[in-house]
Amino acid sequence: MAEKQDAIDGDDDWHTALRGMGISDDMRQRIMNPEFTDIRLTGSASYWALDILQEAFDFLSVLSDRIDKKYKSDNINCSNTPDESDQPRPAILGGRRARTGTSSASNDTPTPSSLPPKHIDGRTMLFKGGSESRLSEAIDENRGLLIGKLYSTAPTDFHPSSNELVYLTKHHDVALLYARYKAECLPPVKAAVLHIAIPNQLIGDGREIYGDHWRDLIWNSRNKKLHARGIRLPGHLNQYLGVDVLVSNLCSDSTEKITRRMEDKSELTVSKLPNGEKASQHVIQTLSRQTEIANQTVGYVWISPYTPGSGSGSK
Repeated sequence: MAEKQDAIDGDDDWHTALRGMGISDDMRQRIMNPEFTDIRLTGSASYWALDILQEAFDFLSVLSDRIDKKYKSDNINCSNTPDESDQPRPAILGGRRARTGTSSASNDTPTPSSLPPKHIDGRTMLFKGGSESRLSEAIDENRGLLIGKLYSTAPTDFHPSSNELVYLTKHHDVALLYARYKAECLPPVKAAVLHIAIPNQLIGDGREIYGDHWRDLIWNSRNKKLHARGIRLPGHLNQYLGVDVLVSNLCSDSTEKITRRMEDKSELTVSKLPNGEKASQHVIQTLSRQTEIANQTVGYVWISPYTPGSGSGSK
């Protein structure tokens, strides 16, 4: 998509760009809600348009599956001769049928029943925000993690091409803000925060990266102009590729802005919390550590649904 059709910076014409992409007036107002400006500017207009359309497609796909299952179930029931001894059953909720199954298209998505604790001795709570349907796919029937469902799509802060990295944050409010933006942009899609209580020893050895090396890694990972001749990182950054866990700050700039508008790494900005503290992230890089975390967090994962108007939710 040409840059003139997109919007990247805060002073770009986002409304015109989104309108040109076929986004409705109501959806544009939701995307442009000033409460979520910081989140919006981590992507471009085209990024959010595609993200919302993908969420809508997923929502409708699940709804379609539910309708198909209901249709097949009704046909099976109609093919059976009713037993005259069967007594009529009272209607549920004024004539509505009881709903079963899982779906982001209804309010019955199964999530761990207990509220997530604020603290567990020997464990650190990390979070990820997003749509409830996507996060629910990352939890199996035993309340274990399906770690591959949490992978982020490259390029990401710390790698230009790997699609097998798991990004989490220790800040509940950061994860909640992302979840709330999902709910704001597409109301039928339910948003939530995933809570994972990870044994301290599995993240306590995380390698920290700050300063110039942080800027170098972000710049070389997210600047797509540098990838034209092949995706590779400078040699001095290879020391960070093989470590199990990386710990560092969140970059608040979009990949599109880094690629199209920035001249050098000095322009990169760090995401900050309302109190001015720099937001941080944990990146689980190796399959071996991801597997250890999945094995040792069975029963220690929760999904906290976001309800509009409920405030900041549990922490």
